[in-house]
Amino acid sequence: MLIYQKALEAYQEGKRPKGEAKVYNNIGKTYRNLGQYPTAFDFLQKSLKMAEELRDDRLIVDNYFSMGNLYST
Repeated sequence: MLIYQKALEAYQEGKRPKGEAKVYNNIGKTYRNLGQYPTAFDFLQKSLKMAEELRDDRLIVDNYFSMGNLYST
């Protein structure tokens, strides 16, 4: 998680919201794998919101896919 936190800080400092959204998605996936489903959902929601604001269809689809995996566990 420490590496994700460092990446998130770097993207935030560089004002790179797409990278930030990808990191939130990856953190969500990690929490899902750890069985911490509510936390996973929170991070995936944050990533999805950013992806929608960026109008990044690929990232939106990736987030829906991640949420689908979360719901299926």
